[in-house]
Amino acid sequence: MRHRTANATKGSWDPVSMERAVDDVLKNSVSERKAANLYGVKRSTLKRRLKEVRLQPGRSTLDSFHSTAYNNTAMKIFSLDEEKQLVDYCLRASKMGYGYALLSCVNWLTSLQQNF
Repeated sequence: MRHRTANATKGSWDPVSMERAVDDVLKNSVSERKAANLYGVKRSTLKRRLKEVRLQPGRSTLDSFHSTAYNNTAMKIFSLDEEKQLVDYCLRASKMGYGYALLSCVNWLTSLQQNF
């Protein structure tokens, strides 16, 4: 068994720093790379946030930076309530000895999605 510490820094950026980095890049005062280094944010995250801001002009950049999780709603198949019901069902089934393998769950959910 490995004993190692996690080195991930996922989601550790400061929303205010991200907003400043986005503003500086949009004003063409610094490049994306320099802004990422200057404000201590990941370049890939900065690129994604810039893309979001450019696709939705007029929306405040600070509003989108204070979310705790990045939710890609375009990729959602089920609503949050439906997801909760599916999780509850799978947990109940596994407690009764009818647990699904991962591939079986994916196939089952895909067939449900196609019926909608």
